[in-house]
This record gives sequence, structure tokens and C-alpha cells, in this order.
Amino acid sequence: MYLRKLLSLEDARIAGEAALAKAMENPDWPVAIAILDATSELVYFMKMDNSSPLYAKMAINKAYTVVHFEMDNIMQFFKPQGLDISAFPDPKFTPMGGTIIRASDGAVLGGIGASGRRPDMHNISDRDIELAGANTLSL
Repeated sequence: MYLRKLLSLEDARIAGEAALAKAMENPDWPVAIAILDATSELVYFMKMDNSSPLYAKMAINKAYTVVHFEMDNIMQFFKPQGLDISAFPDPKFTPMGGTIIRASDGAVLGGIGASGRRPDMHNISDRDIELAGANTLSL
């Protein structure tokens, strides 16, 4: 028998609210936040007022990518090896990072993606927002 921990709706809500709280530290730059479970299904989504539709798609794709590769910061893996994520046949894969949500035993429970902030322009980046959500959970 296989027993697998799952990311519940309540877990996703808690992570999403923590991520939103981090984003609201600088509310003038709206973001979208997506949380997917380990099967890459959308569990929780929110977008701040006036955020671009592109941010919504990117947040989902960031979470989708990290869940499939089971690692954060995909480009740190691909670039040194001279690989390009576009070589993979899935159009949802993106080289931009998302953050894995892990259980205490290291199992991947899902991923969180945020989009709307650039680290070179904002004091709170997409990554900071994602980590605020992922690190809230202790599963």
C-alpha cells in the first residue's frame, strides 16, 4: 500500500495567504500567485487588482514547471550544462523559477509560483513571495 501526503486546499490557502501578505508589503506592484499540487493541478489561485493577465499565466506555469522537475530554480540546473528548457515538448515549461512545496520528509507536495515582480526593480521579488508561502507550511 502506498501512502502519500497531499497538499490540501487548507494548506494551499494558508500558503497563498502568507504569500499575499508578503506581496502586500509593496502593494503598488500587483502579482498573481498560483499553488499547484503534486499532480500539477491548480489548487489555489489569486491575483491582485490591476495585475496583468500575463502574470496569471506565468504564476501557474512557474509552479507547473517546478512540480514536474521537482526542483527550485530550474535555470541553475540547465545553464551550467548548456541545456535549454525549450527543448522539452511541454509549452507550459518556463525557465523562470517557482518554488517547491515539500513535506517534512522531502516529498514534493506541490509548487507555488508568483509573477509580477522583477528582482532588479523591486525590493520584494517573486521568489520572496513564493518562499513566504512555501515556508509557512510545516507538513
